Amino acid sequence: MKTLQQITLFLHLLAAVAWIGGTLFLTMVGPALRKLDFANANLYMRTMNRSFKIASWHAVALVVLTGVANVYFQGGFDDLLAYLKARPAMHAKLTAVIAMIVIKYVHDFVTGPRAAAAAAESTAIPDRPSGAWKATMALARVNLVLGILVLYLAVLLR
Repeated sequence: MKTLQQITLFLHLLAAVAWIGGTLFLTMVGPALRKLDFANANLYMRTMNRSFKIASWHAVALVVLTGVANVYFQGGFDDLLAYLKARPAMHAKLTAVIAMIVIKYVHDFVTGPRAAAAAAESTAIPDRPSGAWKATMALARVNLVLGILVLYLAVLLR
């Protein structure tokens, strides 16, 4: 394996770990914060989500760029359709990654801001999160499941 190919594969894995690991962490921590400290949970989540949103979008960009480079190194651009047809796991992985990016966009720029706005204005009972919060958490969970699927499909490819 060429050095440049090794570097792109390493960066691809590192970015995927950052994206999926951060999603796993926030998916597990968010609900726990609401139960432990409802008064400050929204502030904690907004702070963590802002930091993670920036880092994770960089990770997404790196995953896409290095993924393209990895396909190139494997000769996939000679005949991309034949390459994907011969590798159903790669086709499924690409489909899942595209779905993750779309869901992440909706989570980060549609439902997430709505949940934050609802939380800022809310006088709701702590045990009853808003519909926007529920939708945002549901999208995060779906993205986490897709991320785990992507990791599994990556194992199948190697």
